[in-house]
Amino acid sequence: MKAFPSTVSNKTILQRMIVNLNDAMTVCLDASDATEDERRKDYTKEWCYAVGYSRSCMKDVIAHLELIVEELEYGGTDNT
Repeated sequence: MKAFPSTVSNKTILQRMIVNLNDAMTVCLDASDATEDERRKDYTKEWCYAVGYSRSCMKDVIAHLELIVEELEYGGTDNT
């Protein structure tokens, strides 16, 4: 994964990750609370959708955290 442009701060990246994780939790909760009829009418309330959405989010968060750790270890741009 490529590093973020120096104009994007680590704080902004972390804030975006928090939003994405909250979105993933909402998708999972919606699937958990949905009835079978609701799932038939709305694919976003299916378990397979919730699992895929959450997995994608977690993979992105891991990749972004790895970039932040790498930057902290090796310096780089001043992303404060």
